[in-house]
Formats: sequence, structure tokens, C-alpha cells
Amino acid sequence: MKRTLILTFSLLALFFTACDDDNIDQSEGKVEIYLITQSQKDTNGGYINEHSVKTEEKAFIAYNDLITYNKTTHTFQISEKAKTAIKALPQDGHATEFAIKVNNQTIYAGHLWASYSSAMCIGYSSDPISAIYSKKLNIQFRTPMNVNTVVKDKRNDQLILDIFEADNKLRD
Repeated sequence: MKRTLILTFSLLALFFTACDDDNIDQSEGKVEIYLITQSQKDTNGGYINEHSVKTEEKAFIAYNDLITYNKTTHTFQISEKAKTAIKALPQDGHATEFAIKVNNQTIYAGHLWASYSSAMCIGYSSDPISAIYSKKLNIQFRTPMNVNTVVKDKRNDQLILDIFEADNKLRD
């Protein structure tokens, strides 16, 4: 009997020590939008290098305020609270930079870029004025022209999709 208990506890101890972070369900967590306090533009195209991004500590738009995400149109349906936060930003065209983060890890970064601006935005962008009226934050992606660097579109990063799908907030 004593030998059986020792063997059972040994097997349980082995089982629990064999578990590591690689087995954590990546669908747990949250997708949030942060305002950027510091960033660098890529020298080979002008888009924001997400590895250089530093953000405010508090999310600009929290996960609870992202009602749904449409993976086909790359559009976040946002809450009234998120709409109010966007409306409070300076509407000077294209001065506000944002980062999409999953569990505090930056996935991509872009600009809130008013559609009335005559300048073209390279990389990720969303029109804040349209978001205020429609309560939809549509993320556009434009690759630099005449550049040898390939820029990967990360709007449908698997971490983002998994989290929204787990919470039944993902749309086609």
C-alpha cells in the first residue's frame, strides 16, 4: 500500500513538472488597442516598426470595448465608450499612432489617419472620423511601393483570431 501511494504521488509530480508554458491555450487573453508614446519608422518604407514601439501603460480601447472583429473586412465593431475615446483625440489628420496588442505583446502598429488627408499612409491605418460615426474601426493595410522589403499583413494574426473566436466575437 505504501509503495502504491509513493508511486502515485511520484507520477503526479512528474506529470505537473512536465507541463510548460508551450501548452498554454493561446486563445486565452485579450486584444487591446494602445496609443503609442514612442516609435521608429522603418527606413525602407516608412511604416511603424512594431519592435520599436512603446505604448501608454493603460489600453486606449480595452478588449471589452471591442465588440466583434470581422476577419474579412479587418473591422472592429466598437462600443460607445471606445467611440467616445476616439472622439476625444485631436482630429488633425494623422498624428495619432496606435498599437494592436495581444496580452501586452505588440502585433502591429499604425496610424489613426483621417480620410480627408491628401497624404497616403503606408502600413496600417484607420480613419478615426469614420469610426466615430459608424462605431467601426476598419484597419487598412498599404505596402510601400518600390521597396524590396516584404511587409507581412498581420491584421489576421492567429493570436487575434483565436482570442476573438474563443469569446464568440469573431465574424467572417
